Amino acid sequence: MSKEIKLEDIFGEKKKKELFNFMMNQITDRITLDTYRTLEENGVYIHYSPEHYADGTNLNFSIEFKNQKTQTGWYNDNHEFGDVYQTMYKSIHIAQWYLKDPKRIELINSGYNNPEYIVYKNELAELLSRINSTITE
Repeated sequence: MSKEIKLEDIFGEKKKKELFNFMMNQITDRITLDTYRTLEENGVYIHYSPEHYADGTNLNFSIEFKNQKTQTGWYNDNHEFGDVYQTMYKSIHIAQWYLKDPKRIELINSGYNNPEYIVYKNELAELLSRINSTITE
């Protein structure tokens, strides 16, 4: 009979978090300037606006879809996406999410009177929740 083996059973909870963060860093380190070039080739531009405070920097962002002549609202007013590096990584992830289903781009400026808009907003909320739940210490 086989038994399910969990990381925390082998390494403990602290090591599990360290391994998770290591894997996330391996993924995020692969984002290069070529990633921005690919977005640009698809008419996608991420606008960043830094705010500097005594205790650090906050990086707000908005994603423009030039070919569709639309743009998302501004994100990260409350540091919910993490530090500057994490925010840049997550903003790219969100832009790529939109590109996977261009209908999402069309729905940005739609409204709650459109049933597809409600589905889109729920999917977006789920995405934001998932990418902002990274385990940190």
